[in-house]
Amino acid sequence: MPSRDTISRVQTLLSSPVFDYLKSTLFLYVVLTRSVQAQRHLRARGLVPTVTDFWRWLSQRVLFLALRLPSMRKKVELELGQAKLDIEKKLVPQGKGVTRHLSLPSTGHTSEWILEEMAQMDVEGESHTNWKHGKLSGAVYHGGDDLCKVIVSAFERYCVSNPLHPDVFPAIRKMEAEIVAMCLRLYNNPDGAGVTTSGGTESIIMSVKTHRDWARATKGITEPEIVVPASAHAAFDKGAAYLKIKVHTIPVDPVTRKVDLKHVSRAM
Repeated sequence: MPSRDTISRVQTLLSSPVFDYLKSTLFLYVVLTRSVQAQRHLRARGLVPTVTDFWRWLSQRVLFLALRLPSMRKKVELELGQAKLDIEKKLVPQGKGVTRHLSLPSTGHTSEWILEEMAQMDVEGESHTNWKHGKLSGAVYHGGDDLCKVIVSAFERYCVSNPLHPDVFPAIRKMEAEIVAMCLRLYNNPDGAGVTTSGGTESIIMSVKTHRDWARATKGITEPEIVVPASAHAAFDKGAAYLKIKVHTIPVDPVTRKVDLKHVSRAM
């Protein structure tokens, strides 16, 4: 327990004019910061969308609090449980012939066993969409046998290589540098820089990060914002959430799918 002398000193400090000044300064700082954020949002979105956004936020908060009630929480858990079962039935192979390996085997398997197991999994998944039928969008970007053969040969040659060690695997660094150089030339920026990524989502996130870091280093921007159309890839929102960037989403025409340039100009 603190001594009476310590308690007395704390009480004296809390009642001092200096502490009152600090409290007032902190309060004004918070009010000013929130006011600037609200002004930016209002300028970017307009009055009606801003009111709509606030109403949506308020509704979500009320719903969140309501779902914490025991009766509501139980109902939601039942609904989520049923939704989980529906997803499992759709995505997870079912049936008597399906074998699931949920723990490490006590002894290792042979290469032949692994190949047979992969073939069996192909059979188990036959009830799902077959991309080879050509009725799939956004998942397979080529699928030609000629390219697949080259990819398999390349992976066989470099499957143990590590791009983090270009001194040990110089061919990997060379290929990446040449790919980056080709892309830079396509965009008329041969003196630029780049890096390969795992796919489109990571490419967008890396681009968002690069622009955030550049804006901070060259323009002193500490509260970055990004303006995107409502039709933009979800990776922009994901990257902004990771990197603490405010997103201004601009509506698009429902027919032409063109973004509203007036809203874009206002957001900037």
